[in-house]
Amino acid sequence: MSDSSRDSCSDQVTSSRNDFPPIEQETEWRRIVYLSHDDRPPGVGHWNPSHQGPHDLCAQPLPDHYTVDVLLNATRIDCFKDRDLIRSGSVRSGSTQVTAPGEKIRCCFERASEAVHLFATQSLVVAAYEDIRQSRCPRGFRLRDPAFSVDPLLGRLALSLTDVGRLKCPFAVAYSENLAMAVLARLMEMQCRDEPERRRQGGLVRWRLNRAIAYMEASLGESVTLQDVADHVGLSRMHFAAQFKNATGSSPHQFLLSLRISKAKELLRTDQFPLARIAVEVGFRSQAHFSVVFRKLTGVPPGCWRAKKRIDSA
Repeated sequence: MSDSSRDSCSDQVTSSRNDFPPIEQETEWRRIVYLSHDDRPPGVGHWNPSHQGPHDLCAQPLPDHYTVDVLLNATRIDCFKDRDLIRSGSVRSGSTQVTAPGEKIRCCFERASEAVHLFATQSLVVAAYEDIRQSRCPRGFRLRDPAFSVDPLLGRLALSLTDVGRLKCPFAVAYSENLAMAVLARLMEMQCRDEPERRRQGGLVRWRLNRAIAYMEASLGESVTLQDVADHVGLSRMHFAAQFKNATGSSPHQFLLSLRISKAKELLRTDQFPLARIAVEVGFRSQAHFSVVFRKLTGVPPGCWRAKKRIDSA
């Protein structure tokens, strides 16, 4: 056993792949006996806990391996990476999280969550990048963490891996390795596909930006929090806020206020609704609050704005 494969919370070892089952049943979260080395296919573990209630789980850093976690059922989670909260809220089957070498992960689950874990070396990730992109991997490249966003294909691949554990044929290990590489290839493909859009949007990919804005527009009359929007696009609260501001130049809160004021202007152009009704329609807790925000963003109170538009259209 190499020294680099030992740490205080793990007795995982590097050994021949054929000495172990195609998918190991984990007795402790994110711990398996077989860890691949160099650019060998990932080792695979299946976590299926017996307890059902709320519980906390912690995995100490692996110095040379990524851990890919694909959930197989829905639950609610608070997940911390090196003490930073990366996801809080409901997650579904196919939700995926990636822990890089040297990172510590802790998750607080509301109820038992079955998962498949892959353990891939940094050298394998580099080799996969160069194979997919047909170019040299940039120095310092890291596999991106989806932070438990959902990908249905990853969910199906993970379920297929659990079926491998029931196979007794001599090709079970090869089957497991190919499925594990398909999971890694999917993660790499998603990352490579998003890179040009992230550069154009200053960090937030276009589909996430569009989804966030659509959610805000559909929820103007409701109480919408930053966490609500971040959950809707599958990102942690702080990660989403930073990327959204890079993409739009406004914080999510400022952007939501501007949408509410724009909708209010549409309603103010008619005489159908009193100001108190418009305030509620666009999500303000009172007419007074609506008036303060409207004046701050437009320079005039909503009643004056309506009167001026009435005169202009006369």
